[in-house]
Amino acid sequence: LMGVVVPLVEDHLAPSGARALLGARPRGARALLSVAAGTLATTLTIALSMTMVTVQLAASQYSSRVVGRFLSNRTTQYTVGAFLATIAFLFLVLRSVRSPDEGGDFVPAVATTFGLAFTLGCLALLVLFVHATMRSVQAATIIAGIGVETIRILEGARRGAEVRTSRPAVRPSMVVSAPHAGYVRLVQPEVLLRAGGPGLRVVVLEVVPGEFRTAGEPLATVELAAPAADPAALEAQMRDAFVLGRERTMEGDPLYGIRQLVDIALRALSPAVNDPTTAIMVIHELAAVLRAAFRQELWINGWSLERHDRCVVVRRQHGFSVYLTEAFGELTRLGREQPRVATALIEALARVLDAAPPQPEDRAARDLCAERAALLHALASAYPLDPAEREALEHALQRLRSQRERESLRRDVIGAVSASSSM
Repeated sequence: LMGVVVPLVEDHLAPSGARALLGARPRGARALLSVAAGTLATTLTIALSMTMVTVQLAASQYSSRVVGRFLSNRTTQYTVGAFLATIAFLFLVLRSVRSPDEGGDFVPAVATTFGLAFTLGCLALLVLFVHATMRSVQAATIIAGIGVETIRILEGARRGAEVRTSRPAVRPSMVVSAPHAGYVRLVQPEVLLRAGGPGLRVVVLEVVPGEFRTAGEPLATVELAAPAADPAALEAQMRDAFVLGRERTMEGDPLYGIRQLVDIALRALSPAVNDPTTAIMVIHELAAVLRAAFRQELWINGWSLERHDRCVVVRRQHGFSVYLTEAFGELTRLGREQPRVATALIEALARVLDAAPPQPEDRAARDLCAERAALLHALASAYPLDPAEREALEHALQRLRSQRERESLRRDVIGAVSASSSM
């Protein structure tokens, strides 16, 4: 828009052109604008080519599921947008330059000056773009970015006031089915409540974000106070509460964040890569994610109930056991062959137990962590270890056992105090 408006304003206010600002004639202005536009176009092409090669190498080194993080990088988007906008501006200004044999003698001095300034700004932005791209492909940056986003999603997760281990019984009036195959990206209960109106009694959400559904599979089961006048129209309105896509996203799906981290660790432990240091970095980040899940007190793997006036929304809830298995299940089998990795896994489990003081409700979760650590120790001990590796492994397990002993003592003291208070 500026490439059209600024030359028109200049032509109207100063028909003879303000060449003194640039000291250029039409031929020189054309050459200057052409060189600037061609240079930016060539630079952008080379930069994008290098970026695609970098992304391809990162996908093969870490996981193809992290490619989306590069494509959504703000620095990349701003740089490409600035280059394209400047190139378009230069071309529009170029077409407004007129020589005497074209019916005038006009050089848009202000617009050309803006074009040169934008060109220099793009070249400066290119340095920032290269720096950001190089940082974005580092293992530490990728792992930390996924971990921070996963923790944010976990901390924002809603926990029902009432949680049951079994699915509540309902009298289904209708079933909302998937219109096509895809991953559930988003579930919006408020849309269901608005579509159902006052006649809605119970809504059972049969899916959680991250699950795959084929066409016709149930997304929700609905119980109505009275039969719907137009069931097909009501189902279509309720179907808008679910967003399905071909690719899985992290929105409302912390398990996908854990999955990406585990994929990076598994690729690092594969014989083709053999990079246990990267795997240990992932384990440290998984410990931070599991600590966040532990603090959220998501103990029960079942169904949570949310009451809204006359309606009850029932949704599935992942318990801590699901997060623990997703994070350390596959790594336990591969990490047993790497003493450093097995030690890091046991230390990570000890850090998880430190996330919050022991409570009666979290005893099963703490027992799961202890059982996983004992399994890791047994598997890793079956392989030949040098004295230093065995000592590190034993030290990590002893730390976790000491925590368990302190938890048991704390429970005994609390139990004794409660018993004396009730007497």
